[in-house]
Amino acid sequence: MPGTQLSLFDMNFTVSKEKVTENKALDTKVLSLDTEKLTLDTKIDQSYTNILKEKSEPKIEKATRAVELTTQQQKFLDENKIMENENLSRLILKYSGGLEVELKRMNKVETFYINTVGGKEFTWDKKTQVLPWDKISYYKNDFEINTIQKQKLREVKEEYKGKIKQIIHRHGDENILVEVEGKLLDIISNGWVLEFTETTHVDCAKDEVLEDFQEKQDVGKMVKVGDLVQATIGKSLVEGTIVSEYGLGSESLNISFKRNGTIFSTAIPRAHVRAVLGKAKCIFWKYDDELGIAYFCPKCEKFLCSNETKCECGQEIDWRNKVHSEEKIKWSYMPT
Repeated sequence: MPGTQLSLFDMNFTVSKEKVTENKALDTKVLSLDTEKLTLDTKIDQSYTNILKEKSEPKIEKATRAVELTTQQQKFLDENKIMENENLSRLILKYSGGLEVELKRMNKVETFYINTVGGKEFTWDKKTQVLPWDKISYYKNDFEINTIQKQKLREVKEEYKGKIKQIIHRHGDENILVEVEGKLLDIISNGWVLEFTETTHVDCAKDEVLEDFQEKQDVGKMVKVGDLVQATIGKSLVEGTIVSEYGLGSESLNISFKRNGTIFSTAIPRAHVRAVLGKAKCIFWKYDDELGIAYFCPKCEKFLCSNETKCECGQEIDWRNKVHSEEKIKWSYMPT
């Protein structure tokens, strides 16, 4: 038997003879209506008025608790051998408590949601959206910052010049997070900039900080040629030796560092220096028209002609660690 659908126009309402009452909170009059056996009471109390008011002003709550897997979620991962799945791309722990499992097969992405008691609730055919307070529990590959994001980041840095604390790119996250005084900016993959005022800081690993304006502005100014430093190069944190400085106001530095046993040399701005670890135990060298290859102290730049283990200035010398430098050699050393 087909069902019968009723609308408000199919119902007969009779107005009660009761007195019309006034709700001061909403400044509106509410009628008490009834049918023969049903009374429709539309009174709205003050508490519900407050709820409506809060709903009309949406805001993001600040994340204040740790996000961890529940026992049931871990059981789901174990029983379904999720970590052994070659298509596993990411595991995202949502601040709400849920777990999102992202699988990638060729160019197809599938994500499913696991609730706090280990139940699979729903699935969708796209990547999960990671918010600043979510935790990336597992990632297979990092995401590169795209051209649109780079352009937007330049605009953000210009707009908030002098107010930025940190710029963060977390492992396994497409988004760039910018901590500004009083708020957090989230530059997503399409170039949109989301703004959060309740959450202003994101916990992250050291090598996820692209730029730290709270430390590096002062530390970078103290760096001198011959210093052993920690510095950010791309998304990596490396230890290396400053071999030269150049540019207007000597704002650019040339750093020599090892990666996988190979020596690299590249230019970085002073702002990328995270910490000065001391003077490097090495030996500087450069090509000289008269001597060919000349060696000199990384601290005082004095010419060294033998296998000294310590320079007169007190700097220890390691002849096995030879660093190319374009600094000017001091052919005679006069203590200061």
